[in-house]
Amino acid sequence: MTETLDDQLKAAFNFIENGKLRRAKTTLARAVGWTEIYWNDCTFKLFPADNVSDKHFWSKGTPDELSSILKLISLAEGQKVTFWDIGANCGVYSVAISKKCAAGSRTFSFEPNPDMFKRLKKNITANKLSKSITAKNIALGAEHGELDLHIYEGNLGRATLRNDDVKAQDRKVSVPVESIESHIAKGLDGTLKLLKIDVEGYEDRILMPWINQIETLGDIDYLLIEHTHREHWQDDVLDALEAKGYLSVFVADGNTLMAGPKMTASL
Repeated sequence: MTETLDDQLKAAFNFIENGKLRRAKTTLARAVGWTEIYWNDCTFKLFPADNVSDKHFWSKGTPDELSSILKLISLAEGQKVTFWDIGANCGVYSVAISKKCAAGSRTFSFEPNPDMFKRLKKNITANKLSKSITAKNIALGAEHGELDLHIYEGNLGRATLRNDDVKAQDRKVSVPVESIESHIAKGLDGTLKLLKIDVEGYEDRILMPWINQIETLGDIDYLLIEHTHREHWQDDVLDALEAKGYLSVFVADGNTLMAGPKMTASL
């Protein structure tokens, strides 16, 4: 039997009375259903019940990595840009940055979770960005193949290719994997090249094979890397980038922004 809004609100109230605040929040978020937020000239369609990023955006009115997003916007605004968004989630970075780039820019968005990929596509369409954003329902890795994506139903944005996340064990799906190097090669000449990666502790498995290819590494001007799960890395990505001439220029929201050799020369 389908729950009515009244049923959901009553359930949330009962959870509060019994001190189950987390269950109450989830139930209230489910009662909200699909909602829409307008922020920074962008429209975002959100479903707060099953994704922390959506829930934060809906409840606070701003993205949950606000400082990092605004930093990338400040670099991209008015510039012709190639932007790779690895772990695109619902598309906040992809959409917000694409909206501010100059004409002729390109964004490549990668989101392996089938449910979040649909949400990403919704937000690309809502902002009329289908011509400038190429979205792919794949994961990136060291080489082409397939891997299991482990999913936490309470936060779909926490899906990970790691198999040791104690929460991301609700279900798993096999997802196609392509090498990062094959996609970096699609960067447009004469553009500012930005890369953002947030893949729940799998950053090193994606980046290290490419970092070791010095001839292509220098093409990227700025990399924004989530370091929240740094303890799960087998190789320290930030140290490896520093050894290749990259420099940390910004830290916020659990992210580190590394500037490439061409950028650091002018600092």
